[in-house]
Amino acid sequence: MNVDSEIIANICSTLCCDANAITDIAVINAGLTNVSFSFNLDGEKYVYRHPGGTAGNLINRKSELFAQIAAKQTGIDKSVIKMDLSGWKVSYFVKDARNCDFEKSNEQLSVAMDYLHRLHNVKADDTVKVFDNIAEGHKLMTMASATKGNLAKEFADIISKVERLYELIKQDALRLGYKLVLCHNDVYEPNYLYSADGDVYLIDWEYAGLNYAANDICCIICRYDWTDQQIERYLNFYFGREMTSDERRFYYAFIPISAFYWFCWGLYKGSVGDDDSFFFLPAYRNLIRFIDKALASYENEG
Repeated sequence: MNVDSEIIANICSTLCCDANAITDIAVINAGLTNVSFSFNLDGEKYVYRHPGGTAGNLINRKSELFAQIAAKQTGIDKSVIKMDLSGWKVSYFVKDARNCDFEKSNEQLSVAMDYLHRLHNVKADDTVKVFDNIAEGHKLMTMASATKGNLAKEFADIISKVERLYELIKQDALRLGYKLVLCHNDVYEPNYLYSADGDVYLIDWEYAGLNYAANDICCIICRYDWTDQQIERYLNFYFGREMTSDERRFYYAFIPISAFYWFCWGLYKGSVGDDDSFFFLPAYRNLIRFIDKALASYENEG
């Protein structure tokens, strides 16, 4: 693999090494927003991430940088060594890393939910932007429409319902005292790693920003075709107790809000020739599954 001299310079300045000492460079991922590769240095393995070509359209690096530093300080992601505002990052390679399997491990799920609570308790500064699922979804849909046609027209009924629901949710958040908090906004199993010694890491902070805490748990729920019982299990682990009726309504109503964003993300992925099925289909099905129930829970009360 040929590596740009700027990238080598970033590694050398971070790890205080000579370029010739960097060996065994191997690509890990080359996606829409990042290129990542591993390398060895003095017997230790590391990971370097470089921002991809479309990152500027999708990622707010100031928000990511704040969240990444917070994740390191709170023990949520101990792998990071340095991240630069331009988007490049050097991290330790997590040895024998595997994706968590929350369906099989209550222990892993408990740690994952604890990490979300730690994150939501971090006091964000004014560099962190608001991550609005509906506004961000509209951006993705607009970009996808360049090759897929007028998607706003095609999905006008869904958009109308989602926008109506989101206004009701925001009004309910005011009533319940729910404020925007620091969120990961891309929470699901592939972003939780566990190492050979059992440590859990929540990685990939590109979509971090201020949001309702509900979005982080609903990010998981909306991207899988789970039964009602499975969804209840995740919410029970998140709350650690039985939900109140207000909490239940709010969090279940947020599932289609989260799903709308990932549905739009799937549309965008498909529009640039990337595989869209993993996010698109489950998110779409959960959007349809929960949107009418959520609207009814607010509009038919009393």
